[in-house]
Amino acid sequence: MELAKNSCDVRKTDPFEHDVKNLSFRSIDPAFVFLEKLLQRKSKFDVAVCDLPETIVLKVFSYLDENQLCKVAAVCTNWRRIAYDSSLWTRVDLRRYNSRVDNLRLIKLIRTRFAPLLTSLNLGSFTVSPQVFQAMCKYCPKLTIMGLEGVTFVNNFNVSSQSFPQGLKKLDIRHARGDVTAFRKIAQSLKGIECLGLSDELFDCLERELELEPLFRKFENIQVLEFSYCCLMNDEMIMLIGSYCTMLKSLCLRRCNNVRGRSLAHLLRNCIALTSLVLDGTGLTNLNILEIPWEDTTVQELDLSWCRHINQDGLSFMLPRLPKLRYLRLCCCGYGHAITDDVLSLMVLRGCTKLEVLDLSYNSLLTNRGLGNFVTHCRSLLYLRIHHCKDLTKDLMKFFPGNSNVFVVANFPVTHKGLVVRGNPVYTFWPSPVSMRTVSLESEMY
Repeated sequence: MELAKNSCDVRKTDPFEHDVKNLSFRSIDPAFVFLEKLLQRKSKFDVAVCDLPETIVLKVFSYLDENQLCKVAAVCTNWRRIAYDSSLWTRVDLRRYNSRVDNLRLIKLIRTRFAPLLTSLNLGSFTVSPQVFQAMCKYCPKLTIMGLEGVTFVNNFNVSSQSFPQGLKKLDIRHARGDVTAFRKIAQSLKGIECLGLSDELFDCLERELELEPLFRKFENIQVLEFSYCCLMNDEMIMLIGSYCTMLKSLCLRRCNNVRGRSLAHLLRNCIALTSLVLDGTGLTNLNILEIPWEDTTVQELDLSWCRHINQDGLSFMLPRLPKLRYLRLCCCGYGHAITDDVLSLMVLRGCTKLEVLDLSYNSLLTNRGLGNFVTHCRSLLYLRIHHCKDLTKDLMKFFPGNSNVFVVANFPVTHKGLVVRGNPVYTFWPSPVSMRTVSLESEMY
């Protein structure tokens, strides 16, 4: 925006008026209704920013992110004062600044800009000392959401009883590392938590197995649990989750190689609200699959990608018993030999046709005709990913119904109703099905 050095008047070349008149949310927000009326009363180039009440400017600024707020704060003294209003800094994501903001600056920001209305803070990949958390405890009483993915904890966290915030509802410490006292403080602060992402370091600091049960007892209100890449996670811990986390809606065990599935029946029997289950890369076997009454579960989102000990028999038993499935990933399941045309036909026969997202990549036994028949019956399907399926070719779309709305992502070019599904040069730009679950730690926190 071009502003004179000693004036806040909007110049003729300023796009401000045009931008405000074309904001998509102006018709539903009272502040923008007022602003639009103000613009209508003015001649085309006779609008001054100084004419706007501070409440209107504050409302406009509320749609800006941290980087944009810092830029508008440099325009003039008045805008700086408004841009640094604490009501605009209730949800803050500082991940992009992890290399530029040290602990002293972070503490100053907490005291002067975020306090007292901060509710959500993401410090992913920061190096954090206990003094930072002490400042949060003192100045940010409303803080309930904290992202600490990939952080490094430094110094001793036993220096104070308030070295970590209490009363958090959502916390992500996946891939965090550092001083063991930090993880012990976190373990003591998890009472009442609702969404949680954990790492091996927290389990590693609980040296005695007797300390695990008290930890899981604190998870009585937990709804989302994420244990991605936790090598220490095992079937005994799954048993504890099933015993104490009865309100659980989403469980992610991605690449937890020591999970074999022996406690899965206990988990699904007790967690009756569980709708999203990610077992990607675990050691789940056919034997454990056959022990579970899948028809009695509420699972709607299932990920069995890279589960190499499952074969066609396991999927033939499981999938037809899950008629409410809307999300299914079977990428390279059973070394690419578990999902077949027969399994898909059995799902159609049992009425399992409510799928919206389906990933069948790296499976070698599917054919154009078999998959086309499934898509014909599964009218709700919106997204289909079929990378590197040996027998699937560009002729696949000939077997799709003419009114199909499915978006296909493949490693070969396919044209359907004028839509070109691009090949290798650009396929990585298409959305990944990993992020398409409706209940996950990412969707709840970020």
